[in-house]
Amino acid sequence: MGSQFGSQVLGSVAANGHLNANGVEIVSIALGIEDNAGFDQRVMQDPARWGFDLAGVDCVLDGSDRTEIREGFAYYTGLSPSRIPGTGQRRAFVILNGVTNSPSHKPWELLHFSHGFSSTQSDSLLALIDSVMPGDGSGGGGDPTGQSYTEWMAEAGLPDAAPLEDGDGDGLSNVVEFYFDTPPGQANPSPLQFSSIDGTFRLAYPVGKDRTGVTVGLETSTSLAEWQSLDVPEGDWVLTEGESVDQVDVSLPADMESFVRLRVTLSD
Repeated sequence: MGSQFGSQVLGSVAANGHLNANGVEIVSIALGIEDNAGFDQRVMQDPARWGFDLAGVDCVLDGSDRTEIREGFAYYTGLSPSRIPGTGQRRAFVILNGVTNSPSHKPWELLHFSHGFSSTQSDSLLALIDSVMPGDGSGGGGDPTGQSYTEWMAEAGLPDAAPLEDGDGDGLSNVVEFYFDTPPGQANPSPLQFSSIDGTFRLAYPVGKDRTGVTVGLETSTSLAEWQSLDVPEGDWVLTEGESVDQVDVSLPADMESFVRLRVTLSD
């Protein structure tokens, strides 16, 4: 649900052709669930006056009854109404990133949420809007390009760190930390977890989301001196998606040698 007060921020971008400082298009949408006082309905009746590009009424409340459910505006007509908000939630100001392949933010990342808008927020909110970088042009949804080692290390403040370095001395090289999404600047215990279930050995570990430019495999050894590739059928690798990191679970072959390690290298 949007408030017309938000147009004071988004409207100030209009002088730049509705683009932020990085050339990303700005679209503002006013939404409202209102009681019979209908204050925000003025925005819906004349959205252009308040600086909004799109507008729609979720419904009008008459006590606990809903009237005019998503009618009168093409943007919402035919869609089911949302839940009625509680006290203090009738009007909100939200900034979302709508760029799917932005190197600075995740798709639909919530940059700001507050119950209303104050002019004292203008500078900070404009800075948030201007922080969104344009996509890389690959198209598609869900950030299919992922994140590269170089981008990840730059975010960690270590842009010049070599992939095979282990600056924090925890036994995990930078490229391995990138794959696991563990902080490269502080010591971390190995996230590898081995277990045995019903006679089957399993390996589990976390992996950062949308990692690109890495090749991963398993190696086995009897002496820790010489290693050879361990072939694991594709169906024995299971990836479970999580909120911040994903989880990999691997069923290991019964004929493997005494030792197993995970090999992570940067692709050419």
